[in-house]
Amino acid sequence: MPLFGSPPGASSTLSTRNGPSTPAKKDWLQEIEHPENGLGNFARELYAAAFGPDHPLGRGLGTVGSIRSLTAADARTFHDRYWKPDVAALIFAGDITLKDAVALATETLGGWTGTAPLAPAMPPPAPKHDRIVFVDRKGATQTMVVQVLPGIPRDHPDYPALFLADRIYGGMSQNRIWENIRGQHSIAYYARSELNTLPGAGFWLVLSPVEQDGTALAMREFEKELAAFGRTKPVTQTELEQARTGIIRSLPEQFETLGSAAGTIAWNWAQGLPVSNLQAFAARLAAVTLDEVNAVARKYARPDQAFFLLVGDREKISPQLRDFR
Repeated sequence: MPLFGSPPGASSTLSTRNGPSTPAKKDWLQEIEHPENGLGNFARELYAAAFGPDHPLGRGLGTVGSIRSLTAADARTFHDRYWKPDVAALIFAGDITLKDAVALATETLGGWTGTAPLAPAMPPPAPKHDRIVFVDRKGATQTMVVQVLPGIPRDHPDYPALFLADRIYGGMSQNRIWENIRGQHSIAYYARSELNTLPGAGFWLVLSPVEQDGTALAMREFEKELAAFGRTKPVTQTELEQARTGIIRSLPEQFETLGSAAGTIAWNWAQGLPVSNLQAFAARLAAVTLDEVNAVARKYARPDQAFFLLVGDREKISPQLRDFR
């Protein structure tokens, strides 16, 4: 499942009853209280640790108590208050003119009025975690090792250089962390990194599902590679050009279908970026220098600012981790 997909049952309709849990709530509560043994479902714990349990992003995926208390009236009140045209965008993709799009919007949504309340400013992250955060999955035979670092939003001036650095570190074939975890140590099928961006915030993940008895080894190698990135093992010009060429050549894929084109534009809009960013991004990537990529690697690849989130059988993993306390 997608790492940060919608919660189960999000498309279901809440019952008008305020008593027993409705289908949407049942599915959502089931995921929290009885998670599957799979290793890919850890977004709730990740957000709470990275931003703090009392931060809007840290509690945004809900708790058992907050979800259980929701009623249909709460959902209707939220909809009536926040679903307003001044904070919405209509995106059309296909054989349609602006005139026709305006006519369709007027016909279907012309009576939609109102103004949403001003959204409060996003507070700074207030992370609250130990060096290791466990997501216990009894019976799991592997461990998802996730190294979490502070990141940046899409509109940050460092983003193009960090985007390239991430591709080199863990985002393209035969990347740095893949060569280590799979190529040198053969304890996982894959290892990768990814930048996750939100309006005004972000984080950088390095992750790999490793053999259970290789958990501590993977953590040590994660720290070693991160400490060397841009320093004792600087990015090379060849790596930079491979990453840059791969990204720029892949950009048209975002517009291959009507759905992907509309989704790309919607995602940029939701990130607070102008549509012109879609046209300018390739040029911004082309302008990044080797010195700039190594500089952002040193700036953001900081083991002292990272923590580990381990998804697996805690009882089986813990004996390996004495050196990480």
